[in-house]
Amino acid sequence: MKVTAWDDTSKAVKVTLDGNTANISAGGSGSFGSVSISDGAGKGSVFITCSPPQISTTPALGGGIPAAPAKNVHIDGWASAMTFGDGQASQSTITIDGAKHSILLSDGKNIHRMRLDGANGIIVLQDDKGLGRVLLDAGIGYGAFGGNGHLGQLGIYPPNATNIRDASQASIFMNADLAGLWIGGANKNGSITLVGQNGKNSIQLDASTGDITLLNADCAEDFDLAEDEDCEVDPGTVMVLDEDGRIRRSSEPYDSRVAGVLSGAGGFQPGLVLDRRTATNVRRPVALLGKVFCKADAQYGAIRAGDLLTTSPTPGHAMKMTDRGRALGSVLGKALRPIGAGRNLIPILVTLQ
Repeated sequence: MKVTAWDDTSKAVKVTLDGNTANISAGGSGSFGSVSISDGAGKGSVFITCSPPQISTTPALGGGIPAAPAKNVHIDGWASAMTFGDGQASQSTITIDGAKHSILLSDGKNIHRMRLDGANGIIVLQDDKGLGRVLLDAGIGYGAFGGNGHLGQLGIYPPNATNIRDASQASIFMNADLAGLWIGGANKNGSITLVGQNGKNSIQLDASTGDITLLNADCAEDFDLAEDEDCEVDPGTVMVLDEDGRIRRSSEPYDSRVAGVLSGAGGFQPGLVLDRRTATNVRRPVALLGKVFCKADAQYGAIRAGDLLTTSPTPGHAMKMTDRGRALGSVLGKALRPIGAGRNLIPILVTLQ
């Protein structure tokens, strides 16, 4: 069965209902096709048009194509977009844009409050003026909060928090205006642990005890290396000061210019380095306090654990202090391991005196 309708003037067929093919055709012969489906009161609820290719649904506000602000659903084939409205005289509240791979959520006043950019992996949350307040960018692994007249804050809450707008219930809280970071509170003791690339903890801050724990060994300070000194001088080398306050390896016994031991030898690394800065000249960390591995020479006397050490005639090596009359100002530390003969790298406790 087939039903056709034509134009009275041109007698051209404009609408065809074909029962055999279950097909409805509207338009053609110089006319754009459209379909309007109305409710029982004769008011338009669904409107389909081919130019532009669109489908709209609307509350029963009257016949004909619905006005844009009143649309509940609008599908635009040319723009590859779909919008969802609230059915009232307001702007679309949700827009899905296939061409731009994006989703926009509005507040009913045509102000976009959320934008999801699928093409670039970006989420933007905006204020009631359309200005960004939160940005998450997966492309560069970046998150931003605040700006555009708003304070940036971030709170991370434990499971027992009951109000995530209450900063006092956060166990981690950041405030950009104060440039502040709070860790702990909310019945939690705050702690910070810094972990090296080897997976081992290196620094720990513990609020429960008030302790700062440095898991490496000595306290060192960077010094300028003497210009004529080998810049590849080994960690563990005993160093003295020159007339310009630079460091060079020791070469005299009982040298009161002794500065300490180059840090970083053996299994000990500096736990704290002072005066570290960018410089054009070579600078090296000298252990001033704590445990450090040190080059030692036992040919001037066997070294036992606990013996005081001073500079020796062997360049860059310590020896046992035996002449107490020359010791003042030349003692660099105390041996923590013995050497019966020869040269070796031993742990010492740096105690300049």
